[in-house]
Amino acid sequence: DEPEGPVTKSIRLTSCLILRNLARYSAEGRRLLRKYESHLSWMALSRLECSAALAQLLNELQQHAVATSSETS
Repeated sequence: DEPEGPVTKSIRLTSCLILRNLARYSAEGRRLLRKYESHLSWMALSRLECSAALAQLLNELQQHAVATSSETS
């Protein structure tokens, strides 16, 4: 991985935080983000500045998936 510049880090981190909030507060956002879950997982395991925010995003997706499946059971 190439080192990121400060502007790139800021844009990437802001984007990840926005996606995390979509996963947290929007059912439609979660539905759309699930399509990219494998790519987001790969990025969360990287050395990027935003990897912690991506891990939180994936956690939100998982928590809501578990909650939804337990409600339908």
